[in-house]
Amino acid sequence: MPVGLLGAYTYWENGELNVEASLLIAAGLFLGVWGGARLAQHLPTPVLQPLFAVFIMVVALGLWIEAGSA
Repeated sequence: MPVGLLGAYTYWENGELNVEASLLIAAGLFLGVWGGARLAQHLPTPVLQPLFAVFIMVVALGLWIEAGSA
């Protein structure tokens, strides 16, 4: 979090910070991390590991498709 704040401060100093968007992103990250951590505590490992593997594959596929269109 301190790194994000330092980055936001630098953008703010240069007049390039969209405060509303930054607050919405911060709120989304907070809720996502909080909810994900709570969910992970209630899922058994044999369920959580394959879900995480699918998530990683979806992210990799998205990056691969994006790289191909560049």
